[in-house]
Amino acid sequence: MVDLLVEQVEAADTIVLNKADRLKEDQMARLEATIGMLNQEGHIVHAEYGKVDLVDVFASAKAKEAKAPKEEDHGDAHGSGHGMGHGDTDGHGGGHGGGHGGGHGGGHGSGHGSGHGEANGHGHGAGAKKPTFKDRFNISSFTYERRRPFDPTRLQLFLQGMPADVGRCVVPVGSDQSDKVSELKKLLRPIIRSKGFCWLTSQPKTALYWAHAGSFYELQTEGAWWADVPAEYMPENAETKAKLLADFQEPYGDRRQEIVFIGIGLKRDEVEDELDKCLLSDEEMAAYSEKHLKPAPAPAN
Repeated sequence: MVDLLVEQVEAADTIVLNKADRLKEDQMARLEATIGMLNQEGHIVHAEYGKVDLVDVFASAKAKEAKAPKEEDHGDAHGSGHGMGHGDTDGHGGGHGGGHGGGHGGGHGSGHGSGHGEANGHGHGAGAKKPTFKDRFNISSFTYERRRPFDPTRLQLFLQGMPADVGRCVVPVGSDQSDKVSELKKLLRPIIRSKGFCWLTSQPKTALYWAHAGSFYELQTEGAWWADVPAEYMPENAETKAKLLADFQEPYGDRRQEIVFIGIGLKRDEVEDELDKCLLSDEEMAAYSEKHLKPAPAPAN
């Protein structure tokens, strides 16, 4: 439910902040900055007692409609994620909208993280440079991208440092690793949102969806990587197919880690270093590839 609510904020045209009179000016500014990192195009409206001027609501919707691409430009790009097998994968069903592209808002082929990227401000206007969210409140985001799988045991240790309830996804560590978990908790505490897709050694042909918001965390099966989808099941639309193939990189196609992190006071280099420790080493990767994977050349155009 928490993840769904955050995704609604990320996709909203208008975001109403009710009980605005209860917050001090600096508190409201921080809240707006945080929401701005989640949704850089949403129109924020303040309200008291739930009263909202409809002009504000309709104005934001009209502005979005004016910017929206024509229907024919969409093609079937919204469903161009992992596509095949989403609804049929055990344990997933239609819980996230039945498709990687439409279910999680963004589409695998067109980039993860709902467009968070690594921007720190709205980018309005072309005049004097305005202070960014990072400058004002130290709020920032980054995308972790790697082209090799996580070892599940090492990743479990990392997850136990996340500021979320990860109980369903991990086996508690022993007392010999408690100091490391405490260290990770301190490092990862600033993360308020993370989402994306990851690759585990235990599931070589399956993309996993990483979803974290506040205390909520889950790692769910999302469907087959496109590298493992038979050529006859690839999208027929040339533009959509080109977007999918843009994610391919030899020798394992589109298999990868791609996770967006948003937080206040993030230490990007240190977080990435800890995630890198969860990846297979060169030697492990060679042995794993020989046993579980075969090179996945990009499907023919």
